[in-house]
Amino acid sequence: MTTYTMTGETRSGRPVYKSSYDYYLFYYQSGDSWYVSTRLRNDYVYMYVDDTSNYAEDISGTWYLVDGTNSFRPNSLVRVTCVSGGLSGGAIAGIVIGVLAGVCLLVVVPVTICLCKKSGAVSPA
Repeated sequence: MTTYTMTGETRSGRPVYKSSYDYYLFYYQSGDSWYVSTRLRNDYVYMYVDDTSNYAEDISGTWYLVDGTNSFRPNSLVRVTCVSGGLSGGAIAGIVIGVLAGVCLLVVVPVTICLCKKSGAVSPA
């Protein structure tokens, strides 16, 4: 399990989240997508979803995960859900497969990225 927390930064008016393993979850406006990467850039992305939601927990699109050939494959089992209670504002708890446990593996099991909604003062774009 990985925990993501709002950093207080924004990209295109949307919050940036960072995991305890130094992965970022952020919105990239040029691609109209949310990315998971080790940097706040789009040059090496481990997973992404084409969705323009203002907050990650509002995402409803299909996530794409990198496989062993550096191609992306859709995984409709990835979900984002809001966690109520137990986490401080803006915290995300989740399981991110293929990101932490070896980017070369394509694992088709349910993945959940959970987060608390709209903590802090982030204005919609």
